[in-house]
Amino acid sequence: MLLCENKNIFNMNDWKTSFNIDCKINTYVDIAIFEHFLSCLPPRTLTKKLFQVGEAYSYNGKGEKTYTSFIFDSDVDHWLYVGELSENELLELKL
Repeated sequence: MLLCENKNIFNMNDWKTSFNIDCKINTYVDIAIFEHFLSCLPPRTLTKKLFQVGEAYSYNGKGEKTYTSFIFDSDVDHWLYVGELSENELLELKL
């Protein structure tokens, strides 16, 4: 199942300021972006399909910590940036 119609791949050359400003939600990222976030901190969540960077970004309206979050799309073999989500919000996504 293709998770996103936008097939453009965000890469390190596109990253100019802050990741969550430069990379829009529902944008695929290349492997260098994924490896950067994976290596900078132990992940908060890491499965075959879900990844959250280990440091909290902010808090949502429920007071839950939010994390830079990705889901894996096997149809295009890339991770999709899905925003700053709590662990519960990430798990609630329908994959």
